[in-house]
Amino acid sequence: MPRVMVLGTAGTASVLGLAGLSTVGRGTAVVHQAAETVVKPPGRPSGQKVSQPGWRVVDVTSATAYPGDQLMDVATLGPKEAWAVGSTGGHLDSAPLIRRWDGNSWRTVTAPPLPKGTTNGVLRKVVAYSPTDVWIFGDRRVGGLIRPAGFGLHWNGVSWKTTDFGGGTVSDAVAAGPNDVWVVGERSTKTDPFLPFARHFDGRSWKKAAVPGGAWALGARSAKDIWAVGESTGGVAHATVAHWNGKKWRSMPRPSPVLRRNVEYQISSIRARGANDVWATLTLRDLAQGGTPAGSLLAHWNGKAWVQPKLNLRKDTLFDLAPDGDGGLWLLSFVGPTRTDLLHYVKGKIIRQKAPAKPGTTGDLQSLAPVPGTRSLWVAGDLVHRNHTVAAVYKYGS
Repeated sequence: MPRVMVLGTAGTASVLGLAGLSTVGRGTAVVHQAAETVVKPPGRPSGQKVSQPGWRVVDVTSATAYPGDQLMDVATLGPKEAWAVGSTGGHLDSAPLIRRWDGNSWRTVTAPPLPKGTTNGVLRKVVAYSPTDVWIFGDRRVGGLIRPAGFGLHWNGVSWKTTDFGGGTVSDAVAAGPNDVWVVGERSTKTDPFLPFARHFDGRSWKKAAVPGGAWALGARSAKDIWAVGESTGGVAHATVAHWNGKKWRSMPRPSPVLRRNVEYQISSIRARGANDVWATLTLRDLAQGGTPAGSLLAHWNGKAWVQPKLNLRKDTLFDLAPDGDGGLWLLSFVGPTRTDLLHYVKGKIIRQKAPAKPGTTGDLQSLAPVPGTRSLWVAGDLVHRNHTVAAVYKYGS
């Protein structure tokens, strides 16, 4: 899932990237299998065996330079099929970057032309239902417009089709079936630049959708089990949770943690492992300090209520989570500029490690994708060297 936080006024969603980083040139993405930098698997409770390799960098788009490439999201269908998306070049001259795993190596896929009038574009989200049904979403600049315009790309196994969302930008998406895709995000008007945006693809066309609350993150198990989280946009702002049962959206209870004075929370990501087994990351902000980050919480829906495990996450900003394939969870935490930590939640405890990186770099991770039926995961991100980046793919497991 994307790294999402709400900054400033209610409903102002912003995808956190590498703000403030200078990048050189546009560069050319080349196929390169990087030497693996291995981080050993974290310790586990006694009696449990770890039989697979730990986190490591497995691929970068350049072996000799830092051209400004970044990967923002990754999706996988199995051990031999995965997609990662992002951008090449700097903020003002960015171009889409698409990478595909074929079971042997990561290769760059030529991106289709973006809608007419595009000056630059960034890909932020990819979801896949099958090798012949892949959706990619991003935003683009049109002329001198400050706010971006959203678009979608669909791969049918042979060719691409482009959809222009106009003023609507996508922060998250799920592919619940071959003809069942949901997206949420923001849209802007002359009077309000931060309105909720939601669309549903039914196999023929994209239609407006009314998802309760200002949804910015989704989690789906099937076409009849989709969760959406966000923040209300009217009156007093508060976190929202909604569930789709295949026929209609229904507002759900929201977490009610005990917080310090002047601290409020937002839900940054959500994952459903079962009808009564849903996990969400909560990011805190201190209103007395101008909304600065104030730690995070992990919340679990047990079918009746949200409960929060007692964890020390006061210096973390959690923004993504995924099952580890063995009953636990992997979490991504933004802990400082260009630095991400990997947190492993196992039997009520957190085991922390820095993102793997090549010498002289730091690892900046963006999105987790578990490989179905395994304990392996892919992560999309980049390596940062002196404020310059190169797109990187990370892996845990075989």
